[in-house]
Amino acid sequence: LLRGWSKNELEFQANLFVTQILNHLMRPRALERLRFHQEKGHACMIISGGFDLYLKIIAKKYNINHLICSEIEFDSHNISTGTIHNGYCL
Repeated sequence: LLRGWSKNELEFQANLFVTQILNHLMRPRALERLRFHQEKGHACMIISGGFDLYLKIIAKKYNINHLICSEIEFDSHNISTGTIHNGYCL
């Protein structure tokens, strides 16, 4: 599905996805609980079968330092190979 896309284009699309869709789907109660755990110094992480390109944006926005997810593989020219680098994260 993503084979042949440049990393820059996929990153651009990931940013659009986060800003136009995901930001509006974030549940206020979930974000409140996340802040609670962060304030207590608990390790918080995202574990998802979703792709790293958009999950890295979410992790950075919400100060989440640990991310386990499916990573899109790119060749030496930063073109997507169409495979998942680390296998699909279940």
